[in-house]
Amino acid sequence: MPRDQRKRRKATPPAVGFVHGDQAVHGDQRVVQGDATHGAAPAGTGDHDPNAPQGWANKHRYRIGAAAAVFGAMAVAAPLMSGDKPVRAPLATPSPVTGGCTPFTVWSQNEWAPYGVKVMSDITMDRTIVRNVAANDILEVGGWRAGHNPHPGNPGEFGRPIWFRLANRTGWVHIAGVRTQTTAHEDAVPVESQVGHFAVPTTPECEIK
Repeated sequence: MPRDQRKRRKATPPAVGFVHGDQAVHGDQRVVQGDATHGAAPAGTGDHDPNAPQGWANKHRYRIGAAAAVFGAMAVAAPLMSGDKPVRAPLATPSPVTGGCTPFTVWSQNEWAPYGVKVMSDITMDRTIVRNVAANDILEVGGWRAGHNPHPGNPGEFGRPIWFRLANRTGWVHIAGVRTQTTAHEDAVPVESQVGHFAVPTTPECEIK
């Protein structure tokens, strides 16, 4: 062909396709097949269709999984974003101790070893010892309360689970450790015959609840 009659033709770029699984899709097939990212799934294809393009199915599953993750996160975060804030239960508080009576005088016991009495921080021997009181010392108490019984084998009133609260409310003494007056050792009396004397009475008006 003569040069002046020769017309240069612009090269037509080849159709650029994209891959669904192992199959290349070109040109207008994108409209027919549908785009996994922007288009709808082609009719008759899906996760249950054995003939569906594998690449589209994988992307389809990815989109479903991603959507489920987003909705799951929203469901977890919903209570935090809700206007109804969760109400925290109030902390439990100990019941106040009420009762008692006008302070009166007692004496720490001097009949049985170990002599004297221990002042405890609560109505049990498992708590802190506030101080040790020597025998026949005067104490002021202002009421009594039932609690742990450290001496259930003691005779009579001295084997009860009764504790007297000090008038200044700094501690408690067990009934076996106090008397209504001074006492003397019972060393000359066999242990099985020791009964104790001058137990402090537990009147109803002095009970602490």
